[in-house]
Amino acid sequence: MNNVHIANSLATSIWSSLKIAIENNSPETVNTFVNFLRKILRKTLKYKKIETFNQFIIFPDTIYTTIKQQQSKYQLKGEKIFFVADEMSRHISEIITLIRILTKDESNKLLIIDFYYEAFRSFNDLLYRQTTFYDWEMLASSIKKYRYLTGDLFADPSSKYRLNILISESYGDENTEEIQKIKADLEVQSRVSNYGRQTLSGLKYWLYLLYDEGIIDTENLLRLLQVVKEVQINDLDKEIKDLFFFRTSNLSQYMGWKHWDFMGRPEMESFRPPMVSNWMTTGFVIDRIRTKNYYFDISEISSNQKMTLPFLYDAVQEDIQKFRKDYEKWQKILLVRNIDEYDRIAKNLLASIAFAKRVIVSEEEKLLAEKDLDDSKIRWFTIQMQDAWKIETRIRKIFNILGDIMEVSEDYPGIKKLEQHNFIENGKKLFNKDDYVNAKNGLDHFATGFGKMENDLFIEIVENCDPVIIHETSLLLLLDSALAQMQRNSITTTAIILESEYLYKDEEFFRSDRYTGYYNPIYHDDTMNFFVLGEFDGIPIFLVDSPLLKDKVVISNFKKAFLMHHIVNEAWFENELSVDVNKIPEELVEEKYFENPSVWQQTDEGILLSEEDAKIKIRNSITIDFERFVDFEVKDKTQFIVGHIIESNNI
Repeated sequence: MNNVHIANSLATSIWSSLKIAIENNSPETVNTFVNFLRKILRKTLKYKKIETFNQFIIFPDTIYTTIKQQQSKYQLKGEKIFFVADEMSRHISEIITLIRILTKDESNKLLIIDFYYEAFRSFNDLLYRQTTFYDWEMLASSIKKYRYLTGDLFADPSSKYRLNILISESYGDENTEEIQKIKADLEVQSRVSNYGRQTLSGLKYWLYLLYDEGIIDTENLLRLLQVVKEVQINDLDKEIKDLFFFRTSNLSQYMGWKHWDFMGRPEMESFRPPMVSNWMTTGFVIDRIRTKNYYFDISEISSNQKMTLPFLYDAVQEDIQKFRKDYEKWQKILLVRNIDEYDRIAKNLLASIAFAKRVIVSEEEKLLAEKDLDDSKIRWFTIQMQDAWKIETRIRKIFNILGDIMEVSEDYPGIKKLEQHNFIENGKKLFNKDDYVNAKNGLDHFATGFGKMENDLFIEIVENCDPVIIHETSLLLLLDSALAQMQRNSITTTAIILESEYLYKDEEFFRSDRYTGYYNPIYHDDTMNFFVLGEFDGIPIFLVDSPLLKDKVVISNFKKAFLMHHIVNEAWFENELSVDVNKIPEELVEEKYFENPSVWQQTDEGILLSEEDAKIKIRNSITIDFERFVDFEVKDKTQFIVGHIIESNNI
């Protein structure tokens, strides 16, 4: 049997025996096991057996949890067994201190870091477990015992000084054995400092969440926060580094936080505990308001982490709004005298983060301003816009199926130039080769709006030609009357044009035997949803989006009634639509800025930009221009009728 199997068997036997000792309310036996476990852990440190260490370092949490579970089940009594539970935090604290003594000569620094991590993880588990049992008294006791593990207790102050001297004397060669050894030692010290600090911060932020959920009351929370304050050594720069660590690192395994939950759940039930990055961020915000501290220096934050600043700003802003909305609940916790003081502190905190965010955004904007638009992204975007336009140009589609179309030149009398000029602030990033952003997002409404302009033009021309108008109180009555009149005039009706809302608004019409949802497949278009509503008396019903068509119907022999003139160009989409995406020329930058400098100099967060930075914002904008030459003509107004659906009391 190998060592792993022996350790597994021993662990199983110990946990089973411990449970029996606790059930029998035998603190003496439990203490005997504790002493035995500490000896095992000492041996694992001496002989560097990290796997065995990991198996037994969990004993403080295991013993504490078992005692609390058996407390109600077996009505455990007497102070001694609970004194054993209270001592678990002392045991784990002493074991962490012991790691330094027994591993000081170990050359494998990563192994030392593993020992420290597992030990702090065990303490972290114990603290969390005490919150799940609402054991606030014992939690306070555990925090007090944690005082020996905070700050730079494990650091050697002379190491950094010695390293700086060696580097200055190395003449650029930092690969000496002594320099590398000191760097490795400092890395261990840094990691241990992180574990110690983050464990306590994580607990404090978790307590804030428990308060928010109504699990801990104001009195107990304030008392525990005071204990934490007495133990914790504040380092503002490291608090900020920790915040970015909590928000950007993969915490799926780290310290077990991913599994922390404030609700008791049945075993095997799937659930999603609170997101670590969220409650850690909220805890940071509460701390900064409590201490009235607005300091936010990001000079030691990595470039990748800095890129997340805009998201952090939004999260902090959301938390601030939440606390203000529930001010009465949070006032005592936030240590503010009144709402005005809260607003002032919150405003200053947001301003400091906004300033840091602006620095990062400014650096990105300067780089972006120097770049050209990516041709491949422009081509892809243009195709998307053309497709969006095509979906809404429903009158054009009807002409393609049923109508009369004439190609004309630019000097043709009356030809209209439909155009739409769009200035998109900060739009250049959508066409930056290095940004993985869908340029279509949020912009296709420009193309659909331009397509609807064509529909509006057609309806406007139809109404302005003094057409025959029929008024009825329902669509069914109107069609019946109009078609009868068309038949009397020997006109063959080929199209009925309705506003799109009729898809939902007239149940009587849809129940009519004269209506069917089936229609000739030649009218079908895969690119358009609900282009054809169906047929009425065998006549196709086309749906067109236009506010000018509200409560109106156009019944016609479409080809005999109307003519479309348009200019074609082989360089345009389907020879009809021009879409141009361009960066801002320098003369337009100057023009835009001097039209209203304050608009460009003020950011959304209230930061005042210099003239040059403001102009960079303009340079990072783009223009998107749509253009089409088209006109419609009424050839014969006897070939169509416009129907108006009105209220019965207006007839």
